[in-house]
Amino acid sequence: MGCCESSLLAEPHPEKKDHNHSPNPPFSHPPFSAGPDPVTATGVPSFAEFSFSDLKAATNNFSSDYIVSESGEKAPNLVYKGRLQNRRWIAVKKFGKLAWPDPKQFAALDMIRGKNIILLMDSHLEGKFSTEEATIVVDLASKCLQYEPKERPSTKDLVATLAPLQTKSDVPSYVMLGISKHEEAPPTPQRPLSPLGEACSRTDLTAIHQILILTHYRDDEGTNELSFQEWTQQMRDMLEARKRGDYAFRDKDFKAAIDCYSQFIDVGTMVSPTVYARRSLCYLLCDQPDAALRDAMQAQCVHPDWPTAFYMQSVALAKLDMHQDAADMLNEAAGLEEKRQKHGRGS
Repeated sequence: MGCCESSLLAEPHPEKKDHNHSPNPPFSHPPFSAGPDPVTATGVPSFAEFSFSDLKAATNNFSSDYIVSESGEKAPNLVYKGRLQNRRWIAVKKFGKLAWPDPKQFAALDMIRGKNIILLMDSHLEGKFSTEEATIVVDLASKCLQYEPKERPSTKDLVATLAPLQTKSDVPSYVMLGISKHEEAPPTPQRPLSPLGEACSRTDLTAIHQILILTHYRDDEGTNELSFQEWTQQMRDMLEARKRGDYAFRDKDFKAAIDCYSQFIDVGTMVSPTVYARRSLCYLLCDQPDAALRDAMQAQCVHPDWPTAFYMQSVALAKLDMHQDAADMLNEAAGLEEKRQKHGRGS
């Protein structure tokens, strides 16, 4: 910011006229091009507005030689002396960035500037509220725009202020819009569940663990057909890793089971839906539902009609708080299980 000195004397400054600085460029505004400054009735120069280029030229590009602050360049807000083209001396105060308020405070005001405010106004409300009620709402809105959270009204305050303004009884939106109410479809009748289905519906991980141990690898039959030539050392190592995983799974050392089953899966020569189902349960017991869901889906890819894969997905979805999806998956698993039982096969 800049200001004119209060004295009307246009005497030259006592410093040497041949001071080493470039001559000031001409100003863009007419008040300082020629003649004395406009003077008020009190004898003090009237308020004048300076452009940044005016101040920059008057202070020789804010030269350190023009600083008159007591602490020099170390002052938080520097004060410069400056000389206008009309030879009048001025004082220029330069503020640091920290001296100005956070621009975020003005973000809300900027959002409702110009045409934006029209979008926030509802023409249907015209004449529906009194001036007093409108004043209350505007005052409340201004409080909501306060920068400091503690200065904003709480939800309780909002309700307490707005509730008395409500004159109409609550009406469902579909009535106001003249739309017939959408009738929800009746829920799909639940099928009877097997022990595994019951355990999954309760998210009983301990019961699921016991059932998977008893089932063993019964449902892996036919998923892998290996020739004699494929029984290599790598194959033996892979099966050994799976065996170690089975022991860890039985002993409830679920982190070790994950590591061993991962070794088996990473080789990729054999694909076992049971291994994916077991590792899925291990992930659930280690509080990793995302990984558990991925393994359950992999089990479905290997064995598309295997109810256990769907049951494990339902448990993982429930752990992820996706309860409607979990219920749908549970019902789908029960349907597959019912079909398999009709053909004399288990889950």
